[in-house]
Amino acid sequence: MEGAAKAMEGFLAVETSEGFWKPDLDPRAYRWLRLENKLEVVLISDPNADKAAAAMDVNVGHASDPEALPGLAHFLEHMLFLGTEKYPDEGYYQAYLQERGGSSNAYTDFEHTNFFFDFHPVAPQALDIFAQFFLCPLFTESMTARELNAVDSENSKNLQNDAWRLQQLYRWAASSEHPFHKFGTGNLATLTDVPASFVAAKLSVAPDGSVSLAVRPRLTPAYTLRDALFAFHKEHYSANTMKLAVLGREPLDTLQRWAEARFSAVPNRDRPPLCWPAEPYPHSRLRRRFEVVPVREMRSLTVAWPLPSLRPLYRTKPHRYISHLLGHESAGSLLSLLKSKGWVDTLCAGEFHDSSDFALFEVQVELTELGEAAVDEIMPYVFEYIQMLRSQPPSKWIHDEVAGLSEMGFRFKDLDDPISAVSVISSDMQHYPPAELLSFRYLFAEFNPQPIVEMLSLLTPERASTVFVSKATEPRATLTEPWYGTKFHVEPIAQSTLDKWSAIKHSPSSPLSLPAPNPFVPTDFSLVCDRLPPVGKDEVVLPRLVLKTPFCKLWHKTDSTFRRPKSNLYMDVVAPIAYERPSNVCLTRIFTKLLEDELTEYAYDAACASLDYSVYNCSTGLRVMLSGYSHKMPVLLEKVIGKMVNAQLDEERFHAIKDVVHREYCNFFKEQPYQHAMYMASQLLEESRWHILEYLSFSMRDECNYAAVCDFARTQLLKQVHLKVLLHGNADADQARAFVETAQRTLGSAELHQLPSLRLLQLREGEEVILRQHPSLLEELQAKHSNDQEVNSATEVYLQVGVDERPNSVLVEMAAQVISKPCYHQLRTIEQLGYIVFSGPRSDLGVLGLRLLVQSSTYDAAHLDHRMEGFLSTVPAMLNEMSDEEFTNHRQALLDLKLEKPKKLRQESSRYWSEIPYETLDFARDVNDARVLQNLEKEQLIEFWMKYFDAASPRRRKLSSQVFAASRALPPRPTGSNIICLDGRAAAAAFKKTLVAFPAPMPVTSVEVN
Repeated sequence: MEGAAKAMEGFLAVETSEGFWKPDLDPRAYRWLRLENKLEVVLISDPNADKAAAAMDVNVGHASDPEALPGLAHFLEHMLFLGTEKYPDEGYYQAYLQERGGSSNAYTDFEHTNFFFDFHPVAPQALDIFAQFFLCPLFTESMTARELNAVDSENSKNLQNDAWRLQQLYRWAASSEHPFHKFGTGNLATLTDVPASFVAAKLSVAPDGSVSLAVRPRLTPAYTLRDALFAFHKEHYSANTMKLAVLGREPLDTLQRWAEARFSAVPNRDRPPLCWPAEPYPHSRLRRRFEVVPVREMRSLTVAWPLPSLRPLYRTKPHRYISHLLGHESAGSLLSLLKSKGWVDTLCAGEFHDSSDFALFEVQVELTELGEAAVDEIMPYVFEYIQMLRSQPPSKWIHDEVAGLSEMGFRFKDLDDPISAVSVISSDMQHYPPAELLSFRYLFAEFNPQPIVEMLSLLTPERASTVFVSKATEPRATLTEPWYGTKFHVEPIAQSTLDKWSAIKHSPSSPLSLPAPNPFVPTDFSLVCDRLPPVGKDEVVLPRLVLKTPFCKLWHKTDSTFRRPKSNLYMDVVAPIAYERPSNVCLTRIFTKLLEDELTEYAYDAACASLDYSVYNCSTGLRVMLSGYSHKMPVLLEKVIGKMVNAQLDEERFHAIKDVVHREYCNFFKEQPYQHAMYMASQLLEESRWHILEYLSFSMRDECNYAAVCDFARTQLLKQVHLKVLLHGNADADQARAFVETAQRTLGSAELHQLPSLRLLQLREGEEVILRQHPSLLEELQAKHSNDQEVNSATEVYLQVGVDERPNSVLVEMAAQVISKPCYHQLRTIEQLGYIVFSGPRSDLGVLGLRLLVQSSTYDAAHLDHRMEGFLSTVPAMLNEMSDEEFTNHRQALLDLKLEKPKKLRQESSRYWSEIPYETLDFARDVNDARVLQNLEKEQLIEFWMKYFDAASPRRRKLSSQVFAASRALPPRPTGSNIICLDGRAAAAAFKKTLVAFPAPMPVTSVEVN
């Protein structure tokens, strides 16, 4: 591996290096360089790349927000997309990328702001547009005023999200002298002039002063928000704190010239490294017990410790050793003990924050109802396990096993998508040497017990705080976190409790112990494809049906593209009885959760060795999936199938699992409004679809009991089944047949004579169906579990086309391609309806359509529908005025997307599997679409649009699914000869009975063995 070298002749960079540790299977070439302005760059050349990509990471985040303007760094991130001096049109960047099949995004973190984009043709102009973000942003007054609403909507989207609320509570708990205490998202109030009454209200709920705006100066005509944006950009966007990553098909030298030509002019102000003057959690901020009221039905207990930053320890990784043991799930683990007492369902351990000067490490358990009352009894076991680790020297064999599995993951690492690769690498460049950018997460130094011992010494009761989340805490929750409104209580942990925890010793008779060696560590990495005849260069190999019996159909493909010793197995256990009635759905769900629970200790070792499985219920029965290293996959499959037939179904665990499932159903009603809008539409359109209210209702009845689950699982569920299986990866056809034979022998089921047929309902031409949901329309049970604090409304507009067949399928996607960015630009950027704005094709059960979706905290659902119709009315003119060049660019962008190759085995497997459950079997769907697409003309698209999507067309079929926030009055029912307004679930169910179904999807290939 080479070290850094002097500047290369003919280039502007002052320092370069190509010495990267990379996986053997990584075909990409890498080069690091430092420009004269101190901006560092990583170039990635991949001749086979379908897309080019670039990312810039700036070492500044909301930690650097002025106290007077919370959210400024995040707001600036938004504004950089909206015009520069060289490219002043606020929509130019997005339109340029969209015409080339590209995408872009950004995020603002505590100490990072990361911008990234990708697109199909490699062209240096994209880099030039991107570079202007960091050279000459405009921050126009009109866009500054408008984009405030987008930030406010983004914040509103998160207000009822428990993860965001808890994260901000950790910040509330930090010292006000450290920037971790800040509110990073920002909102309309924090980024405009704040009335004194608002400030007083905010401060009244933070008696310790940890969040203070009392000294905040008002923005004035002499110092506007636009001025603040320019000042922040000038102060913090300095070349010496920026890291650029560029990936393209071109050779490294070409990429280097492009980067040098466009980014050497970025100003370098030699901004010093981030440094904070105080600790985030000094002694006075530790040893506290928080009790938090959640939005959702959840119960958890977390113990957290602040640690020094983990970044300097990236070679020894002591936290990985400790979290591996604390989070283990095998016999003798902390989880195993707590589950045996009926207190917890799950446990996880590890770091959940790491920044330049500190990290946070936590152990978190999800509590059962019994555990909710046993919080004080759980904590001693946490400290006993830590004391057990502390009382003996760190184990070399455990370290070596963890390190070996991690190194194996590096050796066979999948190639990242271009946009993911550049975003991650640009961020990592801020902290790690160029040579180790690809390897630092995976490779361990030689075993060194000292860092482990030192880290364990910090995980003491004296340095801990606990967070108990439960609805039961509400009576004591008299404090309110100011930004999200989270109700909580906080008190010091009693010294007597700390002393008791500190005195805990690990007894030799304790059930807690270290794990045994992992039996699932693979040792055979040979490739099946190497012993088969080679595949021709231009030969297209698709999955083949290699077994067809009355009991099963098996499709198989041996991989020779990715050359990893891994496989993916998908198995649909078609059992119509599982979806025959709502009670069966609920019983099946409980059974699959009990099955996974029973397999926890056995399967956890497999998961550690990157061999994962899942079993869950679906509308056709059960779905089993296995993914990972192929060597030990047959062993795991046999165990999983065996448990499906012979699970013990522990009665004590049944009560805990039933509670988990019940809370899943309850929490559905606290999902975001846009998710409810989509659910309502699917509920109406799918011919055979139960409502989640029916599952919830059954889960509360006496009939949902242990005996019912046992009887259903053992005597009914698997009595008659049919298997649909795909095995793709490092396995031959004989191995695939052996997998299925194992499943058939173990299940011992009778064959299923009639397979279920799932179909979509056909909206009537010329009708506009409006589904409305408002708190005043909800049934009692749904109203009880809904969130009346949700401030957002949402609408999904669905325009149905018909059966999924070419060329209509290609025309729908082409229409979606053309309107995507104009829709986003008009509804989000110009009209500022909300943060979530989406448009795209929709294909369900072999039926095509186009959908638009908006969620808003500012407007009600009816207005959103009106504005989406307003946008749709502009599309015919847009299509007619579109130049031939623009149309060709859009067509080529979609064509490139269709022909883009999967980057990972799992991506290809997923594409194949999507064709199997309903036996559409169009395994070459994208290639077949491309053949039609390349001959598509603009006139065809215009004719198609006017026929199916134009408001005046008699063929138009529209469904508008509208969810109104509680704070919005339900408007009068819309009227019109073609309008059908359905208020509430009963009205929708009655209307559904009047619709007829489309035919079931038909296979495009013969369902015969070949």
